[in-house]
Amino acid sequence: LRVGKSVGAGSFRGFRHGKACGIDTVSVRTMRVPDNSTVELIDRGWVYGDHSVDMEQTYTVSASTPALSVRVRLSGYRPGDMFCTGVQKLDSDNKGYVRGNIAASWGSNAPDSKHPELIETVGLAVEVDSANVAGVAETETDYLLILRPDSNGEIRYRIIADVPRAAEGAKTAKQWFAKVKNFFQSNK
Repeated sequence: LRVGKSVGAGSFRGFRHGKACGIDTVSVRTMRVPDNSTVELIDRGWVYGDHSVDMEQTYTVSASTPALSVRVRLSGYRPGDMFCTGVQKLDSDNKGYVRGNIAASWGSNAPDSKHPELIETVGLAVEVDSANVAGVAETETDYLLILRPDSNGEIRYRIIADVPRAAEGAKTAKQWFAKVKNFFQSNK
């Protein structure tokens, strides 16, 4: 999956002036892998506007579900600070939506720009805890869920993806969107 300037599949970003913004300026960035199913990314001193935000992102996989669970813990943010996640619009045959607490897309792109003939089709989806959703936005590159931390300074969401070449993979956009709806309703 070639991401470019998009959010890709569920990356976490700031949201300022109506746009997703990267986590570019930090004092310290570290990563830990405490076990075989968890990755922790820690950013200290993220320059966010005129103040500093500290962040810990925890990504967890489990053999019991195809979803990647994400927990973001923030400190130092201000009440008006907004953040975002979502899914990218694919380069060709893109179909997608963002509504409620779900963003989903389906389409194709060439993962390696040096080999544009190698096209991959993929379905992407993100479901955010409803308590964290402050709004939605569709941009030129993304279907975005606008986020705010809960009273504990946390944001939680899940990411799923699928490809037609997988044995049980969705073969069409219609199948993918039905799979997204079923998965998120069945796995509360």
